[in-house]
Amino acid sequence: MTGYDVDFLGCKISHTDAQAIGDALAAAGHVEDAEGAQVRVVNTCCITGEAEKKSRKRVRRMVDGIDTDGRVFVTGCGASSNAEQYASIDERVT
Repeated sequence: MTGYDVDFLGCKISHTDAQAIGDALAAAGHVEDAEGAQVRVVNTCCITGEAEKKSRKRVRRMVDGIDTDGRVFVTGCGASSNAEQYASIDERVT
């Protein structure tokens, strides 16, 4: 079993999407573990420049909390519009 953590920024849609991702991970047998998670998901927002800045900061913070084998998955509208920018943060960011 892998520990996971899902976080979101932005609107109600982002919150709903993040909840669905967490539910799918739990249904697959993974355990929610905000502190020790090696699978982290950030559902990003790109509506404003400030939201994008906060999304990038959150991804960097999530990367700092994982081992070399861990992964940070970036989803949401920020990921759709700026995938390369997030991928350039760290090799563990997808």
